[in-house]
Parts: sequence; structure tokens; C-alpha cells
Amino acid sequence: MIPRSRAYHRIKQHFRIIGLTAAQVRRFKQNVLSVQKYKLGNYHENSALFVMTFKIKKSESYNDLCGFLKTARLPDTSYGLWISILTTRMSGGVRVPDHIVRLYKRTGGLIDFNFDSR
Repeated sequence: MIPRSRAYHRIKQHFRIIGLTAAQVRRFKQNVLSVQKYKLGNYHENSALFVMTFKIKKSESYNDLCGFLKTARLPDTSYGLWISILTTRMSGGVRVPDHIVRLYKRTGGLIDFNFDSR
């Protein structure tokens, strides 16, 4: 058992878009100004496509993201929330913050969780 002083429970909320073309990445950079920092990697199923992930900020409305998703006509199975839980606990719960729920209601898509207990 880990001593209480060394225990931790961290939750990170990200938005992830899977399967972007190079042209879509360029349009995203030009049009989605609410996202300044993001991670971009190759999609493991097709190296010509990309996966983009960025932290969701409480202070942003993400109107430009919603517009991008609509005009890009991406399938709703290719984007959504990515909730990451890193903890020393073997059990517990997570409450998704209201600003994340509001964004999800506007964008739709998937809600994926990653759980890592060490």
C-alpha cells in the first residue's frame, strides 16, 4: 500500500480528433484560434492521417472548434473527449466538470477514458 503522503489522483480532460488529413490540420490551425497548443501525431491505422489532442480550457467557448467540426464533416466517431485518470487508488470515481459537459453537448462525438493505476 502506498503511504497517504505519496498518493495521487490526477484527471486531465482533452479533446481528440482522429484521422485528420494534412489539409484539415492546416485549416484547423488557421480557423480554430481558441486552440494554441496541441499534440499532433500520426494515426496508427494510416500514416498519411493525423491525430490531434489538446487540453480543454474552462475559459474558452470553442465556437470555432464547433464550426470546424461542422464544416470538416468528420464522422462523430472520429472525435470527442479524452479523459485521462492517473492515480494510486485502485477504485474511485470521476465527475466530468460542467464546462466539459457543455462542450460535449455542442460537439457530440465520443467520450473515451484512460485509467492508469500505479
